[in-house]
Amino acid sequence: MIEFLPLLHHLSATYTPETLPVHVVVPSLVGYGFSSPPPLDADFATKDNADLFDALMRGLGFEQYIAQGGDVGSLVSRWLGTKPGCKGEC
Repeated sequence: MIEFLPLLHHLSATYTPETLPVHVVVPSLVGYGFSSPPPLDADFATKDNADLFDALMRGLGFEQYIAQGGDVGSLVSRWLGTKPGCKGEC
């Protein structure tokens, strides 16, 4: 997440909310960053993070999105690439 701060700063310094050309959603992986740990009473795998992120994007009203992930996030973005709403992953 912290690697996105320069990009987010650039976008907020360059655009207003009305002129912003893209939406950037930067969620934390469950169990990493600022998120809560995964449930202790169930198996929780990389695919489960992808399912949550897909539900998040659809819940925010995005029918289509592109996913990016590094390290563990790259595995999540590969799972997101299997979802109908994900139009690309890197």
